[in-house]
Amino acid sequence: MPKMLCVPQAKYLKNYQIEVVFSDSLRGIIDLEKVIEKDHRPIFQELKDLKKFSQIRLDLDTITWQNGLDLSPEFLHELLNQQTKK
Repeated sequence: MPKMLCVPQAKYLKNYQIEVVFSDSLRGIIDLEKVIEKDHRPIFQELKDLKKFSQIRLDLDTITWQNGLDLSPEFLHELLNQQTKK
């Protein structure tokens, strides 16, 4: 059975960029600007405020925010892979 993917390290950098390290050793910088801009649910819209967006923390083995939003490690992993292929 494959190990569950998690985010043991994450650090806010600037704008909507977060440096992440995954449990499978993949690491890089994820830009979440398009994710925040395109999702019109209120929980995402709150994070357009960079002061709120920058207050990330690690919980539930992934990145979370004070408003309750969390993004799955699998989603973040795929996003990083897509962004590094460009």
